[in-house]
Amino acid sequence: MSVAILAVAACLSLVCAPIVAFAADGDPDSSFGTAGVAQDPTNGGGRLAVQSDGKILVAEFDTGGLRLLRFDTTGILHPTFGVGGIVTQPAPGEYMGEFVVLSNGDLLVLAVDGTSSVLARYDATGVPAASFGAAGVATLPDCAIGYDTDYDLAVQPDGKIVVGITSYTGDPSYEACLVRVDAGGIVDPGFGAGGVVVLPGWFVAAVALQGDRVLVGGAVTDGDTFPAAIMRLGSDGGSLGGFGNSGVFTHPGGRVVDLAVQENGDIYAFIPRGSDHADVLRVSASGALDASFGTGGVAVIEGPPDSFNGSGKIALQADGKIVVAATFGESHAPIGFQGGVQLTRLDADGTADASFGSGGSQTSVWGSLRGFALQSDGKILVLG
Repeated sequence: MSVAILAVAACLSLVCAPIVAFAADGDPDSSFGTAGVAQDPTNGGGRLAVQSDGKILVAEFDTGGLRLLRFDTTGILHPTFGVGGIVTQPAPGEYMGEFVVLSNGDLLVLAVDGTSSVLARYDATGVPAASFGAAGVATLPDCAIGYDTDYDLAVQPDGKIVVGITSYTGDPSYEACLVRVDAGGIVDPGFGAGGVVVLPGWFVAAVALQGDRVLVGGAVTDGDTFPAAIMRLGSDGGSLGGFGNSGVFTHPGGRVVDLAVQENGDIYAFIPRGSDHADVLRVSASGALDASFGTGGVAVIEGPPDSFNGSGKIALQADGKIVVAATFGESHAPIGFQGGVQLTRLDADGTADASFGSGGSQTSVWGSLRGFALQSDGKILVLG
């Protein structure tokens, strides 16, 4: 089966990148769009999600509100979705936090405005779900004091939603919190204190599930240092032993910005290093670096010389290989950020997969990373 890479890139200044598809060797996938290229007609950014049937959804905010776009698996806007493949709704917030497709096909948007957050739910046609919150919108408790900077969410098998929020409280302080709501958008009193877990001194950028346990990734204040960190909480939001040091794994420097969990409970963490490389860690289910992966549990993703890395995401293939998408770029006045999304595939032991791209990596398209997913047919989706 041919694996393809789908890169969806957003506008940069006045230059808009198209939706591009590549085959596993880096050649354009002629089955996608026109000669491997399809264009987002709205020239938007936003977030990416994938339906169970492989159709591709993009959610984005602009002055006209929230736009939902659905593409079929060949990169063509799906004509039965909204008008010409596009649905427009009032924006539930100012900025896009996250966007996921639920198991029943409903769409879930985490929207933020800097000091407050809401979850907005839509059915598969893009209509607000009346049974969720108030007319499809659930307002989350303002649980972290300060200006909200980073967000993530995870959806449990029972439909409950765990949201992580980080607030900047003053240089160099952060505070994070977790909120859990049920499938109807009601704050779950069985989680933490009244549905909320407050994490003083934490910067949380990633939320994931390890069975019925909740994982949060980011960084934590530890005396005079601020190491990358992963915390494991119980299903009720309480701290758990048996993982790292009193429920927390730490690693020198950086911040965990994405987590992926294998079926055996092993955890992969992406840590940008700010320079021309990034780290992928494999942490055992008990909260220790797995020395059989990479070098001492760390695989280094090399970017172009003299570049910098600020974001990345991880996806796990069924064959045990790890696909990493990372933004590498540099700033140039007067047009600002210049760079692209680099895709790297690692073998299960953390070494570069030589059958992928050039020596394991493929620089795809101009832009910065906004979304990333694997499809069941082996395609890799990137929203830049």
